[in-house]
Amino acid sequence: MQQPEHEKIHARMLNFFSILGILMALVGCGGGSSGSPPTLVYTGVTTPAAIDADNAETLLTGAFEGGLVAPVFNIFAAVQADPSQSAPNHRMLALAEVFEIFLYRLDLQPQQSVHYAGAIIGDSETLQGNCGGFVHYDVELDSIFGDFSGTADFRGYCDASNPDLVLDGVADFSGDYEILSLEIDDFRFIFREFSVTSNEGSYVLNGSLDANVSATRVNIKTSSTLEDAGTGKIYWLDNFAVRADYGNGFVDITLNGRYYDYDYGYVDISTDEPFRINDYEDWPAGGILAMQGAVGEQGGNTMARLVVSEDGYYEVEADTDGDGFFDDYSSGPLYWGDM
Repeated sequence: MQQPEHEKIHARMLNFFSILGILMALVGCGGGSSGSPPTLVYTGVTTPAAIDADNAETLLTGAFEGGLVAPVFNIFAAVQADPSQSAPNHRMLALAEVFEIFLYRLDLQPQQSVHYAGAIIGDSETLQGNCGGFVHYDVELDSIFGDFSGTADFRGYCDASNPDLVLDGVADFSGDYEILSLEIDDFRFIFREFSVTSNEGSYVLNGSLDANVSATRVNIKTSSTLEDAGTGKIYWLDNFAVRADYGNGFVDITLNGRYYDYDYGYVDISTDEPFRINDYEDWPAGGILAMQGAVGEQGGNTMARLVVSEDGYYEVEADTDGDGFFDDYSSGPLYWGDM
């Protein structure tokens, strides 16, 4: 199979849990997960977090960037600001891009002599990472209906799209693709003790990610846990959904689900206003991310929200007593680059 052009791969970057999840992404002990039970069990606080002035920013930015996955699954980091390059200027989940490129490197039209049984074609290959390591995969393809499933074993694998990430571990994957265009429409990845090393540290990831994509929209669901190898703390995204809607020169992103912080407990996340990222801009131009925690002294749930303010800045506001008003704490302007 002729590999799709680099421009085409990156134009569909978010087609892939665009995670892991992000995704992304991360599942622990029970809960409404989208994949098989992982072996890495969440061991932190399991009660609702009491949101206060000391933890509001930590919880919001943690949920926004996937807990300690921020350096790995950097939801709103800029790829580059140079429009002459083929890659887009924004991305979700740096690791997701690496895996998407891996999927497009699969030979979806292998020689039938490799292994042929009816409509099912089997293939087994080793792909070299273009900045180190390799990945060996075994895959079976239905040449009539376009289904595929397989296992990938990553060994020190590095892709030039994100050269700071080094991947080690085994992932099961499946999905379907268009027979004629070879475009991948739906896919699932399942990770068990999957190691990700970046220039920010090392992490162990367990969980699953499901994605459905179209020309104008990407829907991602993930449940997964991630352990910071440095601290041993585990973070959990439970039944977490990410949606990206593409417009003319921008993408709108929403996040919804439950985020567990090892030290504080869980908060429920919703997007009151989609985060809009314009082409060739580093940071969102607008958006409001809200979270809800434990009941406060006034009888309502404690809450906090992250509000995009002026260019390059955001602000965290909190209702720490549960009276329904975000008037108990304000961070003042915070710079995105310091998140």
